[in-house]
Amino acid sequence: MFDIIPFVFVIIVMLYFIMVFKRHEEKNNYDERQKLEREKGYAIACKTLLCINTVVILLNAKEITFMPTYILAAVNIYVGIFVFVMYCVIKGAYFGTQYKGFVYPLLCFFASVFTIVCAYPTFSNMPIVKDGMLTSSFLAVMISATFFLMSIVMIVKLVLPEKEDEE
Repeated sequence: MFDIIPFVFVIIVMLYFIMVFKRHEEKNNYDERQKLEREKGYAIACKTLLCINTVVILLNAKEITFMPTYILAAVNIYVGIFVFVMYCVIKGAYFGTQYKGFVYPLLCFFASVFTIVCAYPTFSNMPIVKDGMLTSSFLAVMISATFFLMSIVMIVKLVLPEKEDEE
């Protein structure tokens, strides 16, 4: 019974944020510069994934493995998302031109906290590294750290004033 309470709570919070996103959807328009920066962000994320996969292929050719394939696939996905989000946030292209709220950073922060809270019971049964290999507990730590860093960078970008270009 108590195992389902965190799951239900996360679902309720996610439904709330979905409703908030729908309400603010028309306010998040992107200008041309933001669209170009987002395209660059996609390209950089794709190149990052290609580099990671190249390194993994080279390590597999030397028969060096440090994590199972399913964990590697998840790491690739989250690294790609992380690179795209960080690039776009830093370049000012992640949020629409009218966005001034803290919904996205709060969502990332709550995702970070909920990931660790939900995964904490498994840490005693499965350590992060076992027999020299990363385990699925590593995914929870990686996902939590990724969302936490994204929330911090988003908050800093929203709080600090934009520098005006001097001509």
